[in-house]
Amino acid sequence: MRRLYLLVTVLFLSSCMRYMTHERQEARVEHIDISQTLLVAEQMMQSTDRRNSLVFWVIKDQELTAEEAARIGELYFTYKDNIETSFDQWHFTWAIANMYRLGDSAVQHELSYAYADALQWAQDLGRRGKRATRDTTIYMGDAHSGGRLFARRHIVAPGNDSYLQSAEEYFRREGIPYTKE
Repeated sequence: MRRLYLLVTVLFLSSCMRYMTHERQEARVEHIDISQTLLVAEQMMQSTDRRNSLVFWVIKDQELTAEEAARIGELYFTYKDNIETSFDQWHFTWAIANMYRLGDSAVQHELSYAYADALQWAQDLGRRGKRATRDTTIYMGDAHSGGRLFARRHIVAPGNDSYLQSAEEYFRREGIPYTKE
């Protein structure tokens, strides 16, 4: 975890936020499969050695259906108390805020409780949390090379060779048994 903080610090200090955007179209992942990506996210949240919220962060700007938003809200409340680092808390609140603010009315309805909770949690995180969740400008994209690499290793987008082709590919790569749900 210490290496992760060092990496983030170096990225911020070197101003290499080259993948940060305010244009949703630039942040979109072609052929993304949210439901399969959520299988990867849930596995990461369940795992004690890999637990983090970054999979939610890398899909924060994608179009969601109401069903996908409902599943995300469910996962948020199931696992949020397991998130220990402020880094992961910040990214989780940012993800929920973007999903809510970019969603249609059905998505917003499904995420309304998670969004209200995330706003309070972000408030507790201080200025950085408030900026990502409450600023009038919505910050989108993978932000930096580390975010882009993480996205490519955890987002399922069949037919897009830059990303996983299936959740099964992720599970196989990580040596985790895979059963279809």
